[in-house]
Amino acid sequence: MIGSVNGLRFRDPAMAETFEWLLDEATAFIAEPEEEPVGARARGLLTLVHASRQARALVREPVPVGAPLAVGIGVSTPGGPERLSIHRELPNPLALLCLASQRCRPGDQVRIFVQRAGLAPVERAAIWPFGLAVAEELTRPPADSASTGGRADPDPLLMFSDGGARPLVHQFPARPSPAFPPVGSGPG
Repeated sequence: MIGSVNGLRFRDPAMAETFEWLLDEATAFIAEPEEEPVGARARGLLTLVHASRQARALVREPVPVGAPLAVGIGVSTPGGPERLSIHRELPNPLALLCLASQRCRPGDQVRIFVQRAGLAPVERAAIWPFGLAVAEELTRPPADSASTGGRADPDPLLMFSDGGARPLVHQFPARPSPAFPPVGSGPG
């Protein structure tokens, strides 16, 4: 048996009923109060075509669980507001040092958080200045929660100081990396 809606044929009558329902929903949602029913139905059909294309793309290109959706890099002075920038991927450690050397003063907190698909966000922080070893810890991709017994990340930088409300910020020795001295300490 073949179903038909607005001249479109469907092999499965249940699919024709689903399409009819979706078309009715789209039409009712976008219809203007004084619009002719035929015009509203045509706009509803066009809206449904676009929506079905997007639905197919969502099915074809899912984001894998654990994939980074957003990476935030925040810099804040003690007692001051955080300057936050959002990126698509984690910086490499040397890039983080370059960025921090341009944006930070000694004592500023550098915070990196990663929001991942289907998993809890992961956050790490350190006090500037720090060297490449700390930058590597800050920019290390979060561990898969399945391999860490359900915890978001086994990294000691993620130990929480107050039962999970905020990360423990590690104070690293205040010695700048020779390659990247703190802002304002160079010749000038």
